[in-house]
Amino acid sequence: SYFKTAIHHPYTLMLLKANPDPFSEKPPFSQKIKGEAGSSIFRPEGCVFFPRCEEREDICLKKAPELRKISDSQFIACFKR
Repeated sequence: SYFKTAIHHPYTLMLLKANPDPFSEKPPFSQKIKGEAGSSIFRPEGCVFFPRCEEREDICLKKAPELRKISDSQFIACFKR
C-alpha cells in the first residue's frame, strides 16, 4: 500500500495505526499509542519522540536526529530510517 512504501518515520506509522482505516472492509479498530508524550516545555536532549518510539536506540536518548531529505517531497528526522 502507499503508506507502507511512502511513510518512513516510526511516529507517523504509529499515528496511522492508531486510527481505523476508512477504506478497509474489516471492522474498524485502532492500536493504542504506547508511552508518554514528551513535554513541549522541557524538551529532552535527544529525540523528542524517544518516550513513545518502538524502534528507539541509545543514541536517540542522547542526540536529536537531523532533518534530512529522503525524496523530492519528504524529509525525515530519524536515526533508524
